[in-house]
Amino acid sequence: MTRLSDETGLSGQQDNRASQQALRSNTHWIDRLRQLWTVRISHASKPAPQANDTALAAPDKVAFVLLGGGSRGAAQAGALAVALEHGIKPDVIIGVSAGAWNGAYLAVDPTPERARQLCNIWAGLKTADLLGGGWWRAAISAVSGRPALYGSEGPVRVARRYLDRQTFEELKTPLYILAANLTNGQPKLFSSGRIVPAMLASSAVPGVFPPVVLDGQVYADGGLLEWDACAEALRLGAQKIYLFACGAIGELSPRLSLPPEALENGTGKVSNGRRQITAFLAQQRNAPAIGATLLDVLERSWDVVSRFQFQRAVEGLRAGGAEVISIEPLLPMLAHPLDFSHCQMMVDAGRASAEAVFQGGVSSSAKATRNVARIA
Repeated sequence: MTRLSDETGLSGQQDNRASQQALRSNTHWIDRLRQLWTVRISHASKPAPQANDTALAAPDKVAFVLLGGGSRGAAQAGALAVALEHGIKPDVIIGVSAGAWNGAYLAVDPTPERARQLCNIWAGLKTADLLGGGWWRAAISAVSGRPALYGSEGPVRVARRYLDRQTFEELKTPLYILAANLTNGQPKLFSSGRIVPAMLASSAVPGVFPPVVLDGQVYADGGLLEWDACAEALRLGAQKIYLFACGAIGELSPRLSLPPEALENGTGKVSNGRRQITAFLAQQRNAPAIGATLLDVLERSWDVVSRFQFQRAVEGLRAGGAEVISIEPLLPMLAHPLDFSHCQMMVDAGRASAEAVFQGGVSSSAKATRNVARIA
């Protein structure tokens, strides 16, 4: 785990207590992760905060809520540039995972120029910049029992290279960064102190990057509990919320499509229950003919979850009385969340989708779809 603490000079007694607590925590990881997912489900299903439950509702207060998505944050950056070019400026920014990185960069000075610089940064990134050793590093980590496939060295280097403000207090626009607290199973919003540790905590994708330890608490990717970022916009009194997803692939991979003969084999009927089970098991043994890899299944599953949660977030925010403008970039097939070699393509896809939203009309949406097909 990545240990980034602001606290120093603890007494020996406090160290002992912390060590004992960490030992107890390590014996209950399954229970804690189960609790975390339970919290996520309850947050997604509970009613949105109502206007009279917020701080002081401000009709003119604009919030940008930036969700996560790995390398697809490049598409979000493209969409943000279009929004700022259309004269939309946030009064507050709330970032999750990749959205925390985009938010931290923009909050310094949310202008079209700054947003275009952000797009250029994404376009210049390489997979090795974030993941370091690549597949061989992941293979070694997998067999050695490490908590993640990759280390945090790459993200730390990238953050220090491009982030020119060190603390939340230095930012021109108020910024909130969401992470998931694995210690108590609750969402955590960072809004003061050092920015980089909060960014690393918010983007510590479970199994990909190691969890981050801050002040004795263990944090992981804020995308696990991203609804709380949306609810925070309501709690802050924003009545106009721009919800930026990192996008999803709308087209189903050919490797996940069943061949016609598989569909025909599944339509036969048999009267005997035992024969039905035998036929079903035989059909499952033929499943590899689909051609999908483990990565194909995981990425498609994540797309399905992300799109569903995004729509639920839009509905929940509107139920809370806010005007919601949602931007969910439609991405080409090559937009894998851990592949940073196609970021310029994703920036273009994000721009096309945002233009369709801000220009309006069926023709604009069709244009966005054509643009995505063209750059794929």
